[in-house]
Amino acid sequence: MSKDIYYDKMTWPEAEKRIPEAKAVIVSLGSVEEHGYHLPLSTDNVLGNALACGVAERTNSLVLPIMPFGQVWSTRNFPGGISLSEETLVRVLVDVALSLQRHKARNIIFHTGHNGNQPAMKTAARRLYDEYGMSNIWYFCYPDFSKMSEGIMETPLWRGTGMHAGEVETSMMLAEAPELCHMDQAVADYPEYHEEINYRCVPWTEYAKVGIFGDPTVATAEKGKAYTERMINHMAEIINRLMD
Repeated sequence: MSKDIYYDKMTWPEAEKRIPEAKAVIVSLGSVEEHGYHLPLSTDNVLGNALACGVAERTNSLVLPIMPFGQVWSTRNFPGGISLSEETLVRVLVDVALSLQRHKARNIIFHTGHNGNQPAMKTAARRLYDEYGMSNIWYFCYPDFSKMSEGIMETPLWRGTGMHAGEVETSMMLAEAPELCHMDQAVADYPEYHEEINYRCVPWTEYAKVGIFGDPTVATAEKGKAYTERMINHMAEIINRLMD
């Protein structure tokens, strides 16, 4: 990984020159939350950072250090979770974006390895547009993630979309940080679907006792590497196409 992509490793004279030249600055978000019996609380940080750095290399962009805490309302009752309110997260994103604007960033990308951060990213982007006229805010969270798994992963996603701590995330973690994975504790779990979760707020602990949505037992580092590479290339292609 080229050191030229890391925003915080520059001196201020380097930053003065490099920020306006970069295609974008990536503001990467993660979370501290449960990921089953076998993956660490930092899973979304590890994967979010890996994706953001890969995209930065392929798009002539800079990447900020991962913001480790996110909105994890759904999983906050599992031991270890750290949850920010959505408004707190929105305010942080707005402040970071305004700082980057001051330094003449051409584009600002909110990127998250944690799905629960998406509403805050969109709200922040709208606020920046309405209040500051900033139309250069973009947001990404595993675009087309289900399609990206085709031909790589073996098992179905929970209800066609759920991948939390399942084959996809576990494979990616085995590729990025195998020392943090405890595959001897991995179990498959497809929690029973309750229609009410579509119409009211239901913490995961009410219906997902393990905190896994899918089958991590068939995960491999090879699958994770292939999926990560495909996702990075997919995001990079979108960014290069839309921002050129």
